Amino acid sequence: PSNWDRAPETTDYFDLKGDVEALLRALRLPRAAIEPVQRATSVSAYHAVLEVCGRRIGHVAMLAPKLAESRDIRSGAYFAELNWDVLASLAAQHLERTYTAVPRHPVVRRDIALVVAQDVPAGDMLDAIRLAGSPLLVRADIFDRFEGGSVGSRKKSLAFSLLLGTDRTLTDAEINSCTDGIVKELESRFGARLRQA
Repeated sequence: PSNWDRAPETTDYFDLKGDVEALLRALRLPRAAIEPVQRATSVSAYHAVLEVCGRRIGHVAMLAPKLAESRDIRSGAYFAELNWDVLASLAAQHLERTYTAVPRHPVVRRDIALVVAQDVPAGDMLDAIRLAGSPLLVRADIFDRFEGGSVGSRKKSLAFSLLLGTDRTLTDAEINSCTDGIVKELESRFGARLRQA
């Protein structure tokens, strides 16, 4: 985990759902439709069927408590079962593949934490970051969400990691300019403000 200074949080169904959605994004596939199944089995306490473009690609489930207990698993365990043949077929149909060479120069990581209204979607902010950071932004991810305390009521703090890079070593001025441009875009579009340490 990136946050070495805090205790790990319990993993839940939504963590696994997010991992499956990240896999689909990596394959450039649309988000899966998730249909809950209202039955328990000897393996799963509850589960949901995943579909992409009308084709079943697998299941997401919680391991049945009795089975988890028999394996000495004390907290909830979740698993996904995916049909790789169907996924590969769908991926081949959807988009042309483009490949980028492994960078010869190191990427630079910058973290920013911003305070916004609770109803601002983190995904919209990520989209704005990716547009504002082009062409130096290689990757952007959210790694922390915090509410309460000094953040204030009806507000949340979202922290993003930014990886910047190009075909040469970036200067401090270029890094700062890109990061400042991203922050200004988020301030303008979402009323965000940089969180003070």
